[in-house]
Amino acid sequence: MKNSIEKSVKKFQDKKILNVFFITSPIVAIISKMIIQYFKIKRDNVLIISFRDTDLSLLLDYELLKIEQGKFDRYFEKLFFLSPSGSKIENKINTYNKDFIIFSPLALREVNWLVNIPKCLGHIYVEEGQHSYMDIFPYDPSNINFYDRLIKNWKNRFSEVDEIGYYFRNDCIGYIGLFPDVYPKISSLQKLILNNLVDLKGLYKPKLININTIGITCASRRLESSSIEAMLINLFSYLPNNSKVKAHPSFTSSQKVFNDFKKKFDKVSEGKFKLCTNDTILELEMLYEPKKLVGSKSSLSKYAKQLGSTYDSVKLY
Repeated sequence: MKNSIEKSVKKFQDKKILNVFFITSPIVAIISKMIIQYFKIKRDNVLIISFRDTDLSLLLDYELLKIEQGKFDRYFEKLFFLSPSGSKIENKINTYNKDFIIFSPLALREVNWLVNIPKCLGHIYVEEGQHSYMDIFPYDPSNINFYDRLIKNWKNRFSEVDEIGYYFRNDCIGYIGLFPDVYPKISSLQKLILNNLVDLKGLYKPKLININTIGITCASRRLESSSIEAMLINLFSYLPNNSKVKAHPSFTSSQKVFNDFKKKFDKVSEGKFKLCTNDTILELEMLYEPKKLVGSKSSLSKYAKQLGSTYDSVKLY
């Protein structure tokens, strides 16, 4: 029996609308591809919006718009409640001359911008990581006082989970995830749980066969620039020589950021460890053989357990 999300998305495909996917991490790329396959969405009706400098060609070889913030974009966002990135996405969508829906991990600033466009028929949240399994209630975008709206716009980030937070709007179509306990505060009637992960195995060529231990860095926001080397030294102390290390997506947000990180990595590793390539997707690597992942607290621990691997959580900052 199809739930309301399945019915809605299927109805949209019958109308040949544009499906706009916001990609912020590897797990969102994976689930987006699962959605495209599950609903048999045609290539002409897919637009990928990439918010990180990540290679998406293996899974999401579709029309793509890469978002790079301009020098003054943050000032326009904070001072004037504008979204230059949202405007860029809107201009791209307008070239299709179609109604559209959005698939996004969060109520990003760009989502809040685009949902007000008449051609937007709604938005759906896609599982991304830890926050997808936390006790977070959706918020009512029409019931935010001026002070909270000002603070929310200025910070453009989300509150701690002991507050309601601004993660998910309550006017969405629904939520899509991998496991039944995803979005614990959302009714099961509003959730679609996908089970076609194994179908992606044929689309992905593993890069870590016979490499059993993988180190995972923490996010860049956890560190001062001068602390990156200390974090890496700490991580390496838990790894056998010749292990591979997967950089957090925040270290690949741009070529400049990655080059700076790699320079520090090469200095500290002294050739004993190597970085995973940018197109390595650990969630898919674990479909081929069990891995031992080592790193700071991460949603990867959830996926490792479900996929027959292990995750050792260590303090890196």
